[in-house]
Amino acid sequence: MLKSTVMTVRNLTSLLLEYPLLVRQLETKSPSFLANLFDWLERTEQALLQHSNVLAAELAGIKSRIIAPACKDDLRGSVRKVQIRTAADHMFELQDCLQRALQPHARKLDESREPVRQLLAIVADSGAVSYDGNTSLDQLISRIWYLMSHHEQLKPLMVQLKSRLSEQDVKLLLADEIELEDFTDQPVSTV
Repeated sequence: MLKSTVMTVRNLTSLLLEYPLLVRQLETKSPSFLANLFDWLERTEQALLQHSNVLAAELAGIKSRIIAPACKDDLRGSVRKVQIRTAADHMFELQDCLQRALQPHARKLDESREPVRQLLAIVADSGAVSYDGNTSLDQLISRIWYLMSHHEQLKPLMVQLKSRLSEQDVKLLLADEIELEDFTDQPVSTV
């Protein structure tokens, strides 16, 4: 079974968006910086391992450099200060490692958005599926999915999407990209 590309992108993007806060904490010499960095590293490493990404090993290697001063017996000065200095030296590498893990998944998702938009436009223009306030988004997506999967003219685009993404990911992209107004005659309330 394919792992969810959408969930991978969401998880890794969320972790990447936490990175500026860590840099700000380093800049302001926050006393919680090191603890927050180790927490972020642990969550990032787990996310990479969950998605079987070998960059988890690179991240663990950088983490080991930050931890290493605590294992030295001949260290002069504060272990914490040396760890913070080491972490500061490797902050860009941490961000870069996560960015490299995210890029192929994000690219795959971005390349799939255009065919999804095309399919949604074709289905909306056909009028074969319509939306009313009583229909849930899941039901609407299911009806659109069924039509796209069984319509002879739409199958080539569907094959293209299914070769890149799992069925669940395609449905999540449909939900992200759908404009409900395109499937109804009256304006849709977003409240």
